[in-house]
Amino acid sequence: MKTHYSFKILMICALAIVLSGCLGLGGLSRHQIKVLKQQGFTYTEDGWVLDMPTRLLFETDQYLINADTQNSIAQLSQKLKSIKINKLIIQGHTDNIGNEQYNQELSLKRAQSVAQIAQKNGFIGNNIKIVGYGSSKPVANNDTEVERSKNRRVAIIVVP
Repeated sequence: MKTHYSFKILMICALAIVLSGCLGLGGLSRHQIKVLKQQGFTYTEDGWVLDMPTRLLFETDQYLINADTQNSIAQLSQKLKSIKINKLIIQGHTDNIGNEQYNQELSLKRAQSVAQIAQKNGFIGNNIKIVGYGSSKPVANNDTEVERSKNRRVAIIVVP
């Protein structure tokens, strides 16, 4: 009887180990993670993030996206949908030029611009959370135009 009980415990532990190996980092499968990495996503404390300063920068006081960048976002959206990613958080950011209320609104418009493209490419509006951070989360100092341009960006976060 004792041997039978020990065997059950051993089997439960083995099953737990096997199942834990099936889970990916951040609640995603290994395949999803592989594709996210290929697309430029990195795992952070916020989850799988594609910080788009090199792909999606905005001019000062702008939130409209040029045609080439729209195509890139459309392709990314389609790729994410193809691996069963259905929920996103889209964060807009600005530099520190102008007042904070204006920057808050501008950052939200930037996030909305990206969200609209994602929606046109298969994402459901209710599955996209749009956030505007204004200038509160810079990735670079705001001392020069080059540095400020890095802060005029959008980040996309995958929600498992």
